[in-house]
Amino acid sequence: MPREFDFLVYGASGFTGKRVVPQLLATAPKGPDGKPLTFAIAGRNEAKLIVNASSTTIPVLVADVSNEEDLKAVFGRARVVINCVGPFRYYGESVVKAAIAAGTDYVDITGETEFVEKMCFKYHDMAVEKGVRVVHCCGFDCIPAEMGVVFTKEQYKGTQVPSTIEMFVRIKNGPSGGGFHYTTYEAAVQSFQGVNELRALRKQVNRPSIPAIGPKLVFNQKPHWDPRIKAYLLPFIFADPSIVRLSQQILLQHPTSPHPTNRPVQFAAYLVIPKLRYLIMVVMYMTVFNFLMKFDVGRKILLKHPKFFTAGLFSRTGPTPQQTKDMRFETKMISRGYSAPPANKSTEPDVNITTVISGQDPGYGGTSIMVVACAITTLLERDSIPTGVITPAVAFKQTKLIGRLREMGIKFEVEGKVE
Repeated sequence: MPREFDFLVYGASGFTGKRVVPQLLATAPKGPDGKPLTFAIAGRNEAKLIVNASSTTIPVLVADVSNEEDLKAVFGRARVVINCVGPFRYYGESVVKAAIAAGTDYVDITGETEFVEKMCFKYHDMAVEKGVRVVHCCGFDCIPAEMGVVFTKEQYKGTQVPSTIEMFVRIKNGPSGGGFHYTTYEAAVQSFQGVNELRALRKQVNRPSIPAIGPKLVFNQKPHWDPRIKAYLLPFIFADPSIVRLSQQILLQHPTSPHPTNRPVQFAAYLVIPKLRYLIMVVMYMTVFNFLMKFDVGRKILLKHPKFFTAGLFSRTGPTPQQTKDMRFETKMISRGYSAPPANKSTEPDVNITTVISGQDPGYGGTSIMVVACAITTLLERDSIPTGVITPAVAFKQTKLIGRLREMGIKFEVEGKVE
């Protein structure tokens, strides 16, 4: 049965959803063969959705996240669902389940590791059976990391093989400062409740260990200065390292085809802190944050006072339009590898490759670009994407996603040479 819409933005009245809609509006007229792409918006609050669509002719559909039958009926009218409703540990599962039941492909903006791995475990086989692509982490979590690893691996030519990739994430505020919305903060705080569940789930799933090529990559978990970056570093505590590992494990378990980007690498990720005083401040706040997260009452205090416990970085109002406009991100990938497969693990790498992925406001403007690019790629290159519940690197490694991201303002460069 023909579907009315190419895309359905679910959660279109939320902080990020409201930014995805104009990005789709800007992109929709540029469909293949001059034919515009079509979309509708959906959520549980019709009044808010109508306000969001008031200046356009976007169709508005209503479906509550708690009603899977309504979700299935609404999703059955579209080819790809773009899910912007978070925190996903509370609101995501019913949306994934309904999309699969409706036979509708799905992308989202989650950065919640426990949710992603749980969905992979529970619904992968169901999605394969239905011929559906469910792709998580299609925003700033974790497109720069996932597609950055793919892009970096692609720079190894012929007999060359990668061994390690280290990722360095730098967030740059403009003159007006920067910030993030409360929902992102809430998801981070609540994620602590899923730590034990995630450990148990990983033990149950028992995914394969990732083979190391060459000497073991040393991951420095302490605050330290790195002369290569000319800045201080902290471990990157967000979803990216876990999702990069999961992608490699999925490819080991379910090899799709021989491809250079299937080669496993050792991976480590760091947050870049430009100055010592900022490092001291971040460490102090993180120490208090990590202590309070261990207790129910502590999490309640954290959730009640987001601005206080993050030095104003997170708020219920989110960043101002000017802050969003001024913010930038830069993700640098430093990779070492070999001109030919090494004879043993003690052989030192002899190839060095550095790539840089960069763009605007990582939290919302950049995320909107990334998830729309992923949705368009899922629609137009569906046959190049494996079925199942998967990650971006697994889904998009043999598509034109990186090219689309470049066209939309996200740069992928080899250091010293613009691609």
